[in-house]
Amino acid sequence: MKSLLLLCSVGIFFMPTFGTVGFQQLSVPDPSGKPLSVAVWYPSVGKSVSVSVGPFQQLVVADGPISGTRLPVVLISHGANGSAGSHYDLALALADGAFVVVALTPTGDNYLDQSYAGNQQNLTDRSRQVSVVLNYILTAWTHHDRLDFERVGMFGFSLGGFTTLVEIGGIPDVKRMRELCTTRPAAPECIFIKQRNGDQLNPKALTPDWTHDQRVKAAVLSAPAVSCQFGPGVLVSR
Repeated sequence: MKSLLLLCSVGIFFMPTFGTVGFQQLSVPDPSGKPLSVAVWYPSVGKSVSVSVGPFQQLVVADGPISGTRLPVVLISHGANGSAGSHYDLALALADGAFVVVALTPTGDNYLDQSYAGNQQNLTDRSRQVSVVLNYILTAWTHHDRLDFERVGMFGFSLGGFTTLVEIGGIPDVKRMRELCTTRPAAPECIFIKQRNGDQLNPKALTPDWTHDQRVKAAVLSAPAVSCQFGPGVLVSR
């Protein structure tokens, strides 16, 4: 049974102090598109140096050795216009706690490329890309033999929260977006779609293919975007 936690407006103010965290930046092949930019944090040893991740700087051991065995994995899916580094502080804290953290920068929806923004392809492709990355991490990553395949979780913020819901079995009803924007055209998500000339109000397919991944056993959602597309009973326990 999956565990699901929904985070609302919670403010946490502290100055974190982290141990030694290893860091790698990967280019993961995607059979259906461009290679995916992926960042990985993990417990390590060695000298920390300043390394960029997206538009941010962090202190990590670049390509350092991995410490520990049977390490749990946490996938991170950021919101629209973000990057693999959008939640690097969370990634550092989790890696300091002996998790392996994997964050991808989705094709077409990141701070350098907004070509998918507002389009249904972004909604369907995000979860597919997450599964592509998870396949790679569990089977081909340099340290995949140090991972616990039975302990895989996922954190998603905003549109990453939507992605997480789909990944763990949620089936959106894309018609609900059009219904929302007909009755509430000033809703932020409706304005966002119109500003980007997106097709989510008139999608090409009303029953698109969604990618679900049973390997993800637990999920944490923070302010999931376009959650109106999830009606009652659409999240099936697997």
